[in-house]
Formats: sequence, C-alpha cells, structure tokens
Amino acid sequence: MGERALRRVAVLAMVAVVAAACTGDGDEGLVDEDTEPPVVEDEPEDEPAERDSGEIIVGTTDAVTSLDPAAVHDYYSATVLANLGDTLVGFEPGATEATPRLAEAVDVSEDGLTYTVVLREGVTFHDGSELDSADVQFSLERVLAMGHPDGAGFLLADVAEIAIPDERTVTITLVSPSATFLDRLAYPVATIVPSDGDYTAPATDADADADVEAEAFVHEELVATGPYRLVDVEDDEEITLEAFDDYWGEAPRNERVVLRFFPSSGDLAQALLEDEIDVAFRQLAPDHRAELAEAGGIQAVEGVGSFIRYLVFNPLLAPVDDANVRRAVAAAIDRERLVDDVFAGRAEPLDSMVPSGFPASADFFSQYQEQDPATFLEGVETPVAVELHYAGEQYGPTEPALAEAIQETLEDTGLFEVTVTSTEWEEFVGEAWPAQAGQYQMFLLGWYPDYFDPDGYLAPFYGSDGFLGVFANGEVDELLAQQHQASAEERVPMLHRVQQIGAHEVPIVPLLTETPTPFARDDITGLEETVDLVGTLRFSLLER
Repeated sequence: MGERALRRVAVLAMVAVVAAACTGDGDEGLVDEDTEPPVVEDEPEDEPAERDSGEIIVGTTDAVTSLDPAAVHDYYSATVLANLGDTLVGFEPGATEATPRLAEAVDVSEDGLTYTVVLREGVTFHDGSELDSADVQFSLERVLAMGHPDGAGFLLADVAEIAIPDERTVTITLVSPSATFLDRLAYPVATIVPSDGDYTAPATDADADADVEAEAFVHEELVATGPYRLVDVEDDEEITLEAFDDYWGEAPRNERVVLRFFPSSGDLAQALLEDEIDVAFRQLAPDHRAELAEAGGIQAVEGVGSFIRYLVFNPLLAPVDDANVRRAVAAAIDRERLVDDVFAGRAEPLDSMVPSGFPASADFFSQYQEQDPATFLEGVETPVAVELHYAGEQYGPTEPALAEAIQETLEDTGLFEVTVTSTEWEEFVGEAWPAQAGQYQMFLLGWYPDYFDPDGYLAPFYGSDGFLGVFANGEVDELLAQQHQASAEERVPMLHRVQQIGAHEVPIVPLLTETPTPFARDDITGLEETVDLVGTLRFSLLER
C-alpha cells in the first residue's frame, strides 16, 4: 500500500519517535562502511530476566498511526488491527483466496451485485456484547460516512446499499460487479465494531453537517472480536495485547503479546541480541540482519514477499518523456545487483508489478535484461542527464543504499548521468505526483497491496484514475473493467495483457520484492506459518 503521512493520535504518540528514525540523520540504519553493527559483550554483567513463558515480545521500528478501522491505511497499524479484530472474510495462513471468518457463509448473486452474508453464531465482542447484523451494517456504513483521509474507505466505494433482513443476515449490494470485493472486505478497514458502544459516525441524512471532520469520530480504544483484546498503550514505547478468553475461533498459542517500538534498526537488533525481545520484524538494515544471522540462539525465517519496490517516471518531463529513454533505464538496471548489494539476498528481482506468488504474474520486463540499453538511445545524446528522488528512509533503512545502487547501475553503462536527491516524506508526496503537478523525473516508491489480488498491483498504476497519474491507455482501462466481471480463468489473459502493455510503455519499472524475514529467539515457533504472501504477522501462531 502507499505509505501515508503520519498523523498524531492522542492515544498513540509513538509516531513522532518513528518519524524521527525514518528521516535519518546518519543513524546506524544506513548501509555504509562506517556502520557499526550491534555488539554483544562476551560476558554480560546482568543476565536477562526470565521471560514469562506465555508472553511474546515483538519489536519493530514501524509505527501505529491509529487503531480505528476507519482511519488506518499503513502496514503496521493494519497488522495490529488484524490481530485485535475480525472481518467478515479473511485469509487463512498460506492462502491467497478470502474465506469466511465472521461470516458463516457468503452467497453471491448471479449478476455479481448482491452479497448475502450469514453471520457466525456465538461471536462476542471484547466488551461482552454479541455480534449481530446491526454491528456489520454500522461498521461498514461508518467507514463510508467518515471517509477518513488517512483511511482505506475507498476499498468499500463499490457498496451501494447495506441491508439487514434479520439479526444474522446482511445483504451488501454493489454499484457494479467486482471480482475483488471479497478481498477488499478482508482488509482491516472492514473490521467489525459494536454498534451500541462508544463508536460514533457522521449523520448521513440531508441535514447532516458536511463540515464535520472525520477526525472528530475517530475512536482509538479498539473494541472488536479478534483473538486478542487491547490492554495497554504506553505512549511511544509499547502496546500490550492479551488473549481474549471468549474468542470464537482457535485460541492464541500464547497468553500475551507486547509490541515494543524502537527508533532505529540498530536499537531493534541490539534488543534481540540481548534477549530483551523475542521477535524482530521491520525494519532491519542489511548489516544488522547479517549480524543477527551469525549470532547464536537466533533464527531467521524467510517468508513469501508481497511488498514491492519500483521506480516511477513522470512522462510529462524531459528526458523521460521519451519512452525509449525509459526503456533504456529498464534495460540498464541490474536487479540482481540491487538484491545482492542492498538487501543481502533477502529480496527477489521483480519483472512485473505483480509479484511472482500470484498466478496472474507475467514477467514481461525480463525482455529488457537481455537487451543492450544503448539500442534504445540511438539518436539520443548521451550521457542522458536524469534526476532520481527518494523519500529518506520512508521505506526503511535500505532506501539510501537502493537509490545509490540504481545510480551506479545506470552510470556504469556510460549512458546516464544521475543526480540523486533525498526529500522528507511530507514534502516528497507534495512534489512527486500526480504527473500533472509532479516535479520529479524519476522517483522511488514501495507498495504493499490493500487487497490481495493482481488487480491491487495493476489498477492503481496502469488505470487512468491511478493515484500517480503517470499512465492512461484505453485498452488497459477496458481490460481492467472487464476482468472484474470475468471468471478466475478468464481474468488471467486480461491481466497478462495489461502487464504486457505496461512493460512496453514503461511508466514504471518494477525493481524487486522484499523477502519478509522475521528474526527471533530459537525457542519461538510459529513464524513459518505466518510469513506468507498476505504479509500479516499473526501473533496468535507464535509460541515459546
């Protein structure tokens, strides 16, 4: 998903600390010869306190921006919500197709417009109230009515009406058929909260005050139906979750999870080395990963990647307004070199905007790896002067090194002269896109999908209404619309064609898929089951 600017939340003030880490003033997160890896004394003076066998401590340098489903659209907040709450449908470990969760069954009408949901019986909220259809209607309509600018309410934009024929039945009618609607319902924006509790929503009648801001309805003390309940939030330090005794599903394998937040990759790695935490996941610099991999008593668990890194061109700005210049860049970038030098092998080259874990992925960009970039620049004066922008450490401590490696791969061909500029995130998002207002010739971004379908990697970039505004193609728009009404088998060739056109026009160059790699103490089990393509760290599977 596209990272959003961090907003201050009264209950969760940790944002400021993590933002400071992301801006980077040469901290140990950078991959540099002067980087000093964490050091563990051979004989520590104090033995770590014996850990509660039922407690798992998970460390991260990420931030939680909100715990209100209507206001969340960033990776770590969504992960925490997914562990505290439930949606009507979701993904089982290792699966890429959404299946019922709070729903006992979902029936789709022949025209693809109406979803009839029968709710599971015996589901209890953390406040003791029982789930019914009114809660589902309230939760989804609340998200749509709030339209929070930092949230993901747009994922439910296809909803035309929600009705509740009885206490256990919900009917959701769409504006038009959508092959991805169930996948969208699995995102934490559709977390079900109690309708008779402390949550409020804007009025939707004709007399509603249109000037009331969504922020006025944000409620941070999450009450939901998930395997854990929220126990404590300690400013910028940690969040405590406890197993919910009345959870409807399989009970968590642990009693308590403590999420601990660190300002830098070095601090996170040191905490794991000194046994202050059990799991370190996001964001560790390559040198710190290497140090942990060599340390005793620590395991590295490699998962399946769905977070991609990519390079964007603004086709309205010279010299990248020339498609052949863009193709030459695509041919000149050595993805294997990026994987090895920047990510120490914990990534995979990406030859499509759709990761290889999806059946509809088609590697049309591999054609450029077999071509001499000079063949695209006949008649163009070289070296071509281009500018590359990136947003500090917004996507982790590897970002400066990634930009530098791209600069080197381009300049090593003798065909390009690259200027690299780092800009703070808030300024970056105001200057980079959409193309009509964008000021950057080329810039780096990352993407974690809102919903787990190839469409989630294609429509936002290749559709005419894509958020970057760098590409418009009539055939692509038609294919993206048609595939929503097609069967799974019929969709594949349509999605392949979209990728083929994108690779030919090159508004974007896919670079790599990061391999999610939690590091943990050797006595922690369950990580292998949860680092799958969906990417949500399921705390309930962790056990000592």
